[in-house]
Amino acid sequence: MWVNKVVWKHLAVTEDGRPTVYYQFLANIIEQNLTQTVLPVSMSSIIGARFLRTYQFRPQLIYLDSAHEQGETLIELALYWNILQPGGVLFGDDWGWLSVRCDVKKFMYMRNITTEHLEIHG
Repeated sequence: MWVNKVVWKHLAVTEDGRPTVYYQFLANIIEQNLTQTVLPVSMSSIIGARFLRTYQFRPQLIYLDSAHEQGETLIELALYWNILQPGGVLFGDDWGWLSVRCDVKKFMYMRNITTEHLEIHG
């Protein structure tokens, strides 16, 4: 949950509270003919990590769009790092959020790993 409600202004929600961006994601998956490659599921990232671990999925590539709350991002990083295939890549965005940056740096320190930060504009 984002405390900063300014972020919410662009998000429309359905009657059950699900962001409509989820339905756009589904439409994009179908349009790009990725239904045999991408398994869209609607759950929190923490439950998602537990699901992947339970069913022994070991992705080579994980994109994490964290909760943006300090401490919670650290938990998400640890959960997804533990299911990543050896040599795999864990990546995300929102480096500009202080909470995300703090937790990423803390995770890197705890695991004695380095990161690569890319500036992408546009």
